[in-house]
Amino acid sequence: MQSPDVPNFSGEDVLGKFKLLVSESQSLTERLKECEKIISARDNEIEMLNQLVSEASEMRSNVENQLLELKSLREQIEEMKKFIEKMADFYNK
Repeated sequence: MQSPDVPNFSGEDVLGKFKLLVSESQSLTERLKECEKIISARDNEIEMLNQLVSEASEMRSNVENQLLELKSLREQIEEMKKFIEKMADFYNK
């Protein structure tokens, strides 16, 4: 006699449910593989973007350094102009 807590399944019911579970498992496995491909592609995109950000930061730093150098050169040119003007005034007297 069967316990009242255990449902009465026939062999066909169990086999049908098993086949359904196998089919669902295969479908989920395929979806998982598709998701893994998408994640891999996104990871590659993120890596590429991080590289671009790094390169852009380096370029910005270089430009900032060049601007500072230009500013310094302008200041030196202005000082030289003032010196030349003073020398010209001195010799024209």
